[in-house]
Amino acid sequence: MSALDRAWSVLKAEKKTCPKCEGRLDKMDCHCDDRLTKPKQTKVKKAENTAEQKSAIIECLKREGGAASLEDCCKAAKMSKEDCKSLINTMDNVKIHNSGDVVLMDGL
Repeated sequence: MSALDRAWSVLKAEKKTCPKCEGRLDKMDCHCDDRLTKPKQTKVKKAENTAEQKSAIIECLKREGGAASLEDCCKAAKMSKEDCKSLINTMDNVKIHNSGDVVLMDGL
């Protein structure tokens, strides 16, 4: 969770006004942030970002010399641990070792 998201959640929890537009967050009067008014489209975004996330995992592994922790790969792909594991399991050139490290199989 980014600092901005944490700030918004604190403001929403305390039912204060938005620092940008002075709209009441508890009454949804704030229109300066789309997250408060528009529904999320997570399924569509996941399908579109799959290739980008796979690429991010591969780049992370290359940067780390061919192997990295699952947590590093999750951070690079901006995914949860479970989602990252399932994505890696669909990849032919990336495997998860018994010790939990993620290994790039290109060139082996």
